[in-house]
Amino acid sequence: MKIQIEYADGSTQDIVTGTDWKTTESPVTYSSIYGGEDYDATKEQTGWMQPGFDDRTWNKALDTGWKTRLLSQRSAPLTVRDRIPTVRLFKTRKGQWVYDLGQNFSGIIRLSLHSKDTHPVKLYPAELLNPDSTVNQSASGAPFWFGYTPKGKGIDVIEAALVTGEDIKKLSEKMVAMVEEHGMKFFLRDADNILQAECVIIIGTREQAQGLNCGHCGFPTCAGRSEGVPCALNTVDVGIAVGSACAMAADMRVDTRVMFSAGLAAQRMNWLKDCKAVFAIPVSASSKNPFFDRKPKEEKK
Repeated sequence: MKIQIEYADGSTQDIVTGTDWKTTESPVTYSSIYGGEDYDATKEQTGWMQPGFDDRTWNKALDTGWKTRLLSQRSAPLTVRDRIPTVRLFKTRKGQWVYDLGQNFSGIIRLSLHSKDTHPVKLYPAELLNPDSTVNQSASGAPFWFGYTPKGKGIDVIEAALVTGEDIKKLSEKMVAMVEEHGMKFFLRDADNILQAECVIIIGTREQAQGLNCGHCGFPTCAGRSEGVPCALNTVDVGIAVGSACAMAADMRVDTRVMFSAGLAAQRMNWLKDCKAVFAIPVSASSKNPFFDRKPKEEKK
């Protein structure tokens, strides 16, 4: 491979692969224009494209002595022209899931997969269906498929707990006590407010750096992140969990409100062990939502 970089001042630099480069096995274990592609996510190495990646286990590239003329790409790069939604999804009697896209086209599969193990998934594209609704590849050549092996080792950093009965009162008392510490008077209002809830859901995240060196937290690398600064991806995860909980509550026609104040009190009480960012969601099933149109509550003298 040869890359020629032209800088703004007119100078150029050639970057050419050689034996000083390193190589390792790719997650793409098989690829064919006719036979599909196999991808093994267990072979992914997080952060391999980032500076500072530890490549000590990688091998040096070999010079095979093969001589050829390097040519620049002649054809236009592939672009996404359209996204085709699934129009029908069903399960066959053989236990196979069929995604009917409603038309024939040339495209790339996009699939979201949630898996707890590394059991491979196979996807068989086809233009036809058999009488028993299984796929028929007779018009496109058979057999061919796309294979995907999931990592199966994801770490869940989200913790959740349900607060009820006397524990709601303890949480309220902790919120009142914290006012003397930081002076935020709205804690008094929220402390009184959660006493009207049937229960309080607390959701938090443990600190677990993802090793992506994305810089979202303000530090260029995960290793350089100061202690106590949360990983931005962890914060996003807990935000997704809170949003999902509120959406489910809305579907069940119960009232909620996300409270930073009650979450911080629960965090101080270590109700979600080792969680660094905790939010609380009081829940009420009553004739009127008690968590809005609230009046400020003054501290007792």
